[in-house]
Amino acid sequence: MKFTKKQKSKLIEALAIIGSLAVIFSVIFSFGYADTATPGTFFLGGLLGAYLGFAALPFFDKKYKPMPWTCAFLAGLGVFLLLSDREMAANWKIVTVGVSFVVGYYAPKWAKYM
Repeated sequence: MKFTKKQKSKLIEALAIIGSLAVIFSVIFSFGYADTATPGTFFLGGLLGAYLGFAALPFFDKKYKPMPWTCAFLAGLGVFLLLSDREMAANWKIVTVGVSFVVGYYAPKWAKYM
């Protein structure tokens, strides 16, 4: 698959926005939870940054399309990682991850109000 020059510049710009948000949130999570910081904390911050980046990307520039399934996947994965070390009944974990998928799916709609 060959990309045109315009497509390459759009891809680089999108990756820069998403990547910078992921790095910023990773660092914030690492320093914010320094007493309980683990590699998972850094990864969770990166997931949050990527999630917000994909949700808000169409509002940074109108040439990007909303990606609700990507947001849903990132939200579900982030909540799953958050709940993995918590003591909670399995059925509530499933419900919570399901709700996060729904909230993630609609993230491109509510991101404009942030």
